[in-house]
Amino acid sequence: IALSENWVGIDGRNLEILHHSLSFVTADDPEQQVADYYALLKLSGTNYDAVTRQNALEKLLSFELYTKDVFKSLAYGSAHFRWRFARFCREQIKGLIENEEFKETFKNEILPELPFKEKTVLERILNAENK
Repeated sequence: IALSENWVGIDGRNLEILHHSLSFVTADDPEQQVADYYALLKLSGTNYDAVTRQNALEKLLSFELYTKDVFKSLAYGSAHFRWRFARFCREQIKGLIENEEFKETFKNEILPELPFKEKTVLERILNAENK
């Protein structure tokens, strides 16, 4: 794992995401897992391109790390101008809100913190689920 620590990769920072993913699942130290979680979370943030963000979110969700920060990254991505990434985020949110606890988190904790555009998209998703 130490060999790949500073690798970035080309398509969507694929090697960096792979490094943190492997480190997360093989780490014996909980502090290392937390560090890898935050590294993946950072890569899912708005400072990165859609491919990087989607790759990082796929890893976080595959590890079943259903945190408020991951949900917020999905919500921000749901209104992205790259339609495939926006669709990915919306579909993930739709799947997550089938769980009532996650739905309440999106509705009560994530929604009030979002900018107008993202808030509108998330409201639409939440309201469509109620019909």
